[in-house]
Amino acid sequence: MSERFPAILPPLFMIAFGILLLFIIPQQIAEVSGQGVGPRFFPYVLAFMIISMSVVSLITNTLRDKAVQSMESTEAGKEDKKTGRVILSFTLLVFWAFLNPIIGFVVTTFLLTVALMWTIGSRHLLKMGLYSAIFTFVIYLIAKYLLLLSIPTGILL
Repeated sequence: MSERFPAILPPLFMIAFGILLLFIIPQQIAEVSGQGVGPRFFPYVLAFMIISMSVVSLITNTLRDKAVQSMESTEAGKEDKKTGRVILSFTLLVFWAFLNPIIGFVVTTFLLTVALMWTIGSRHLLKMGLYSAIFTFVIYLIAKYLLLLSIPTGILL
C-alpha cells in the first residue's frame, strides 16, 4: 500500500478539489432564470470533469501491475517531488477560489498562472509573466464578452 500511495494521492486531491468546487459554485455564482445555459453551467461542467478524470486516473493507477509501480530509490524521490507539486497546486487553487471575489479575477488569475508555471518548473520570469498575462486576458475576454459572465472585480480589478 505504501508504494501505491504516492500514485493515488494526486487523483484523491483532485477529487476533493472537484467536490469543493461543487459546494463553492452555488455560493459564488448567482442563478439566473430564463436562460438556457446559466452562469453556473460551465463551472459545474469543469467540476464534474475534474472529478470524473480523477476517478479514471485513480482506477488506472490502482489497476497497474506491481512491476510498473515498483520504484528504484532515485525514482521515489522524484515521485515525492511530484506529490508535493500536486499538493501545492491544489493549495494554490483553493486560495485562488477564496481570494477571487476579494482581490478580483484578473489579478488572482494572473498570480495563479505564474505560481502554477513556477510549480511545474518554468523559471524564465519574462515568459511566465507574458504567458500569464495573455492567458488571463484571453480567459477574461471569453468569460466577459463571449459567455457574458459576471467577473469578480474585487478591490484591484
